[in-house]
Amino acid sequence: MTTKPPKQDIFPIHYKPDYSTTNFMVGESNSAAYYVAAREKPWTALGYIIVGPEGSGKTHLAHIFKQATHATSIDLNASLQELRHEIQDAPACVIDGFTPQQEENLFHVLNILKELEKPFLVFLSDDIDALNLSTEDVKSRLKLYPKIQLDLPDDELLHRVYLKLFYNHQLSVDMTVIEWLVNNCARSFTEANHLVPFLVEESLSQNKKLTVPFVKRLLREG
Repeated sequence: MTTKPPKQDIFPIHYKPDYSTTNFMVGESNSAAYYVAAREKPWTALGYIIVGPEGSGKTHLAHIFKQATHATSIDLNASLQELRHEIQDAPACVIDGFTPQQEENLFHVLNILKELEKPFLVFLSDDIDALNLSTEDVKSRLKLYPKIQLDLPDDELLHRVYLKLFYNHQLSVDMTVIEWLVNNCARSFTEANHLVPFLVEESLSQNKKLTVPFVKRLLREG
């Protein structure tokens, strides 16, 4: 009868996202959005609408824009008077999605941004035409600005993301593991950022090298 080796006592690896500009990995799927958010190329419009699915890097890009411009995140639940004061005091603004209840305030915010000529980014998970809005007013305002499509990372970019994450944890892994993760796990930065600390912790606590069979077992059991 065989027994499993006891787990070593390892302090849990808590995932803390690093939203710095230097930690963002640029690829074909996100380069246009990155250059706008980082202000690395001249803007041709007052604002941009960045559309991308969950896990495509919208939150990271919002932080990069804030770092580049000291932008303020707009609270669409505030009163119109508070919103105007907030926008007046801000060098730039970020709107990270909105709910149906915030639609009217968003309409006014877009008008104030245009009136005060404040640069801004709006991040959306769905395309403008797919938004379920009560009126066409917000759609028409959003369509005044260039839209940038943000896609989920492709294979090449995801390879680099996994390699960097494992390197940050000082764990060397075989490329077959990277290949398996890219081909079998959700294609998102969020997934990679949560998955790697889990795999590293299990590898250390069980004192086992990360191999494809080991990773498969961990994800099946987890």
